[in-house]
Amino acid sequence: MSSRVVRAGIVVFALGAATALGCSIIVDFDETKIPSETDGGADSTAETSTTDTGTDTGTDTGTPTDTDTDGGADSGTDATDGGSDATDGGSDATDSGADTTVTDSGADTTTADTTTADTADSAAADTADSATADTADSASSDGATDAASDTSDGASDAASDAASDSSGDTADGGAGTTFTATLTASQEVPAVTSTATGTATCTLDAAETKIDCTVTHTVTGATQMHIHEAFAGLSGSVVHDFAAATTGTTKTFTLTSTAVAALKAGKYYVNVHSGTFSGGELRGQLLKAGQRLFVSSPFKDTEEVPPPSPAVTTANGNLACLDDGTNMTCNGQVLGLTGTPTAAHIHEGAFGATGSPIVTLTLGTTSGGTTPLSATFATSALDATKLTSAGYYVNIHTATNPGGEARAQLKLIP
Repeated sequence: MSSRVVRAGIVVFALGAATALGCSIIVDFDETKIPSETDGGADSTAETSTTDTGTDTGTDTGTPTDTDTDGGADSGTDATDGGSDATDGGSDATDSGADTTVTDSGADTTTADTTTADTADSAAADTADSATADTADSASSDGATDAASDTSDGASDAASDAASDSSGDTADGGAGTTFTATLTASQEVPAVTSTATGTATCTLDAAETKIDCTVTHTVTGATQMHIHEAFAGLSGSVVHDFAAATTGTTKTFTLTSTAVAALKAGKYYVNVHSGTFSGGELRGQLLKAGQRLFVSSPFKDTEEVPPPSPAVTTANGNLACLDDGTNMTCNGQVLGLTGTPTAAHIHEGAFGATGSPIVTLTLGTTSGGTTPLSATFATSALDATKLTSAGYYVNIHTATNPGGEARAQLKLIP
């Protein structure tokens, strides 16, 4: 381009009363020295501020740096309360704003314009979504349900509740609990021989002030029926009388708070007497769900491996163990031996086999040829499978027969 000279004239006038002065000033400019526009077009008016007042019209070309951590709807199942988690309500909120790298097609491209809008957008949109939507879902759905379940249960008896608790807490031995007993001759103290069978069912009322009991049995010539108080393997006094001994008899008994505590602890048993066995032909411990009873058959010399010689045919007695799910409480007695027992154990071993001693029984004071037996220990000391399949036996040792004079297999009362 050829250079041109541009002339600009400035005229100054001064007016006076009688004279006039006129002047002109000529200034030459070289047009090539004037800076050109660099943003693609001439501004029609001069910019007066550095603040961006327009709207960004560009498109994000970068990759969002914030990632949602929730995959959508919760679909798992809560292991404790048995229910499904509440649905999250759909996918996490989508980040609709621009993220971190934005190409600005407008006139202003300052750092403040880019970082202020996009950084704030990504942080606010996604942090609030993951923290509020999903945390609230798991906390309110799972946590609240589990807490409600634990509160209504009142104790660690989930397995028992599942078996017998429709109201939420019966397995704890509270209102509405059903106590049952399987009546056998082997539970008598000492054990007797009878083919008769029986059952007893007692239900505690809502106020825990009475129980309704029904007893059925096949005892011939039954004379009396009572409820006694004592742990399995021990004899106790009569606390309630059915006043009749016929099968199917039902009776309601009033209980004190102390009696209720004894009932829940497994210290009540039903006893059916007969003319043949005046002390009792059938007996059964009243148990709530979650409690189990293991009773040995009568002690016999013939169950020893090998049997003692000479034979001890007068050996008798048994051991009963109440399992509350945590501990075993065992009581019993042995009698008719050649002398005072020197030791007694629960051994591991099936019928006809021998095994190592696992639990040592305490020997009480021998009186009239009868020696009490007792022990309390953790149920976990015995293998669960072997315990329920008669894999343990009770062995009584004497000075005459140190390897064992009388033995009996420990069996679960169904």
